[in-house]
Amino acid sequence: QGYRVVLAESAEEAIEKIDAEVPHVLITDVEMPGLDGFELTRHVRASARTAALPVVMITSADDRQAAANAAGVSLLLGTPYPEDRLIASIEGVREATEVAEA
Repeated sequence: QGYRVVLAESAEEAIEKIDAEVPHVLITDVEMPGLDGFELTRHVRASARTAALPVVMITSADDRQAAANAAGVSLLLGTPYPEDRLIASIEGVREATEVAEA
């Protein structure tokens, strides 16, 4: 797809990488070592520098929508999902962000 992807093994590592260079989109799982995806999203939303960063959260649980909304997740995707849906979702949140910034 031509994306440059940066991986992190934990939310703490993701925070370090985001602090170094803000990505166009953050894709996170709910369950991670250390902080979970909700805490990572709240951290992202708390910083003026990253508050508008689109956050796509992946989860296998169907009951996470309310918690995702409360944390500020842009889009919650349940697993399994077709790859084309993930790509369309990434493009959708990126386009929405670009319009909001214009």
